[in-house]
Amino acid sequence: MKLANQVRGPVFFIGWIVLALSLSGCEISNKTKHLDNARALHEKSDYRGAIIELKSALQKDSNDRQARALLGELYAELGNGPDAEKELRLAMELGIAREQILPALAKSLLLQEKYQPIIDEIDLPLNLEKAERVKLSLDRGYAWLGMKKIAQAKAEFEMAAGIDGQSTLVKLAQARMAAFDNDLGTAMQMAKQAVEADPKSAEAWSYQGDLFKYMGDIQQAETSYDRAIELRHLNQVDLANRALIRIDMKKFDEARRDIDILQKEAPRFFLTQYAEGVYLYTRQKLLESQAALENSFKLNDKYIYTHYFLGLTHLAQNHLEQADKYLTQFFNEYPASIKGRQMLALTKYNRGEYETARALLLPVIKAGQDDEFVLKLMGSVEIKLKNYPDGLEYLKKLVNLKPKSTDAKIQLGGGYLESNQKALGLAELEA
Repeated sequence: MKLANQVRGPVFFIGWIVLALSLSGCEISNKTKHLDNARALHEKSDYRGAIIELKSALQKDSNDRQARALLGELYAELGNGPDAEKELRLAMELGIAREQILPALAKSLLLQEKYQPIIDEIDLPLNLEKAERVKLSLDRGYAWLGMKKIAQAKAEFEMAAGIDGQSTLVKLAQARMAAFDNDLGTAMQMAKQAVEADPKSAEAWSYQGDLFKYMGDIQQAETSYDRAIELRHLNQVDLANRALIRIDMKKFDEARRDIDILQKEAPRFFLTQYAEGVYLYTRQKLLESQAALENSFKLNDKYIYTHYFLGLTHLAQNHLEQADKYLTQFFNEYPASIKGRQMLALTKYNRGEYETARALLLPVIKAGQDDEFVLKLMGSVEIKLKNYPDGLEYLKKLVNLKPKSTDAKIQLGGGYLESNQKALGLAELEA
């Protein structure tokens, strides 16, 4: 009996070992299956499905470096820089080869406008494929361009061209360089050549969309973004840009659909919150717009257009100090922006800083941009400064521009009254 018990104990223990090994093997098999499924779904551009598989693999083993690396690469492809960087750095800590994740890491940093870390961390290992070394050199060039160091950017782009001068990505970099030099005609020509040479390049369609948007051709921009999104489904940058274009086009329902996808797929992406804020601003939901834009600002305080719309939301709520702060930041970055000058001038006018408002508007007037807004504001500024002849001249131009506008006649009538020309003032008001 004792012998039987002595024997039964070890046999029972060995049975548990066998069972444990069996279960462990099953978990390894399941984890591998999730990883294989993710790769297959990625090949089919089913990003959502691939991410679900990878998260399932990580639930079974949070230290799976291959799953972390692939998840980071997927996030980078989708335009989700913060989550991509987090996963890729975790993969490196877990022992993944640095060269394996370097292209995706560079892209994740570029998406977040982390330019200096790209220069500090991203090199061009010779054991990488030619196409990957081209991408890394271009990303370094974009980082230099982001820091406005043109000579270094050109050197990186030339290095990429030396590796593969026929690369579509190299042609797009050259187009971006032309655009940076304000040669938009050449930039557009090169972007179109890139699209024609490689019509399946989502990057080419996306950049062509950026150029059309910058040049004010929002119909063509939307078409280009449509094609880019077809080629790389759920890319967050393209979706955000298309949503913003659709807001400009007053296609609010379509814009809302794009933003809803972004909110579901990438709520922590700064462009998601920015697009949400712009949409809400156009719908006159100022408090909600301000909250979304502040979220975007927290996620990326370098994106200058967030400053602009934050300034507008504060201005619309008569928060003049905050409006002044954000619009001044935008103006300092983009002094050539007419809208930026106009909104900052209006803020200064509302704060009683009439000389500053005048100085901001004069270059716009001299450039021949005497639209309704500028004439009305400049006329009001000159009247406040008691430069009555100049102020009345601007307001007369306003009435000539908008002869059926009641508001224009009221402005001119008020100007006459302030300059003590009561009869003319009353005549305009009666009219």
